[in-house]
Amino acid sequence: MKQFFLALTAIMAMLLAPSSASAQTVFVTQNSGAIAYHKSKGCSYLSNSKNVQSMSTTEAKSRGLHPCVRCYGSAAAGQGAKKVAPKATQEEEKAVKKATTAKKTATRKVEKEEKQVAEKTDAAKKKVTRKVAKKEVAAADEAEKEVKAAKTTVKKARTTAKAKADAAEKEATAARTKAKKTANTATKEVKEKTDAAKKTATKRTTRKKTADTKKLQDAA
Repeated sequence: MKQFFLALTAIMAMLLAPSSASAQTVFVTQNSGAIAYHKSKGCSYLSNSKNVQSMSTTEAKSRGLHPCVRCYGSAAAGQGAKKVAPKATQEEEKAVKKATTAKKTATRKVEKEEKQVAEKTDAAKKKVTRKVAKKEVAAADEAEKEVKAAKTTVKKARTTAKAKADAAEKEATAARTKAKKTANTATKEVKEKTDAAKKTATKRTTRKKTADTKKLQDAA
């Protein structure tokens, strides 16, 4: 009954298929276990395939490949299901057995290596711990001494820096005061000189006017 249904499905797919199907470009993975051709490279069944080749539908069928069930639907995929399924199943079973055996072998090997590494690591740790412990204690004591010395040095440096800053501030204040006094003195001197110059100029102008007036009077 099942074979009859598959045959009927294949006949319906062939009747419903477009006349230009043989000229249609399809995509096939180059893996040895490939059993189907695909309408698009974006098919999820090709997501893990690195070597994908394009060809015509006729060439794909000549290689014994059938339409992908996701690309063409279950009716079209039924065309080659009866022919390819037994071979694919056998290859799949062989691949699964081979992968299972390889996995078990690799697991045993890894477990053995991990056990050996763990044993060597534990032995090395015990050996190194005794030697390193004394050195670490001595190093810790030395580091603590260095930290204390560094703190003392920093404290002294801060005190010295503060004293220098205070002295610099005093010097700056004195310099500002001196500069202000000098500026005030200079301003005062300039003003005095300016006033004296104005007075001298005023006297000269007055004398000239007097002389001019006298000349005019004498001329009259």
